[in-house]
Amino acid sequence: MSKNRKGFTLLEVLVVVLIIGILGAIALPQYTVSVERARVTSNMSVLKPIYDSALQYYSFNDEFPDSLKKLPVSLPASYRVSGLTATSDDGSCRVSIDSSQRAVIMVCGKGSGEEYKFVFKYNINASGTIFGAGKYFVVLAQGDRGEVFNKVAESSGWTRTGEGYLLK
Repeated sequence: MSKNRKGFTLLEVLVVVLIIGILGAIALPQYTVSVERARVTSNMSVLKPIYDSALQYYSFNDEFPDSLKKLPVSLPASYRVSGLTATSDDGSCRVSIDSSQRAVIMVCGKGSGEEYKFVFKYNINASGTIFGAGKYFVVLAQGDRGEVFNKVAESSGWTRTGEGYLLK
């Protein structure tokens, strides 16, 4: 007598669930790194034109602008400008020109130690005058996001320094 078998046995279902779990455990960390890399790239694409425009403004006027609106740069529609600061609509990123540090700074994250900071510092000569494009740092984040961000930085070939990561 032959029986018609319909469905799967418990053992077959467990093996399939185990295989899916193993594949998920391998893929999820790579997925989170890819998402963070895309976020970092997107934020850098907002910051770089501001940095370049502020440097150009400084070279013509020997001072930093007192408003981001004076810069010939168009920010994404999701950013609102107020004075020297541009903030994303969801509040997750803020870009500002800090003339005291001679830098353009972008802080991303929603607080609670999960923030990270992009810092463009200009080259300054002995008399304190800016003479060209300088270094681009990413200051380390803390917490779980910091660990993912560190993986992004390491896989991107950034150089670790005392201030964070120096981008190439």
